[in-house]
Amino acid sequence: ETKIQFKKNIRRLEKELQNKAINDLIYKYVHDIRSSLTPIKPYAELLKKVEDSSTKNRILDQMSTSSQQVELLLIQLIKDVDQLCKPQNP
Repeated sequence: ETKIQFKKNIRRLEKELQNKAINDLIYKYVHDIRSSLTPIKPYAELLKKVEDSSTKNRILDQMSTSSQQVELLLIQLIKDVDQLCKPQNP
């Protein structure tokens, strides 16, 4: 195996490992995002039935918290993917 071919193989393997790391990271975040989104739909349905304003406010607070969690997870996901995609110095 030539030195050039060896370097190409190393770069290919590094790229495969990077892709796997990105896929694993995205899978983790998708799970966390889904968990944060899950309560929003039932809360919205509950809001249609609740008449008490203090109960509605508590439900809205929960929905807001869930949506903020999703936003934070997405921001962190972008940062983590950017970090993984940065070129590595040899």
